[in-house]
Amino acid sequence: MSAARYARIAGTGSYLPKQRVSNQDLVARLAKEGLETSDEWIQTRSGISARHFAAEHELTSDLAVKAAQAALQAASCDVSELISSSWLLLPLIIWAAFRVLRA
Repeated sequence: MSAARYARIAGTGSYLPKQRVSNQDLVARLAKEGLETSDEWIQTRSGISARHFAAEHELTSDLAVKAAQAALQAASCDVSELISSSWLLLPLIIWAAFRVLRA
C-alpha cells in the first residue's frame, strides 16, 4: 500500500511595497487636484488608514517573488521542493508565475 498524498500550507509570505501612503498623504494629494475628503471619511467608509504603492519599475511579479521568498523561508523549504499547478491558464498568470520561478 502506498503512502497517502496530501497538500498542506507549510508557510505563508507577504510583501508590501516601500511607498506607504497614509490617508493624510492621500487627502493632501487629492486636495491638489481639487477633490476634498478627509482621513475620517476614508476610514469610516473603507476601514483603510494607509496603503502601499509599488514603485514605477516594480511589476506585480516582483511583489510576488518577494512574497514567495518569505513563504519559502517561513516553510523552511527550497523552491525545488514545490509543485506548482494551475487550472486557469491565463497568459498573464502564466507569465507572472514564470517570472516568480525564475527569480
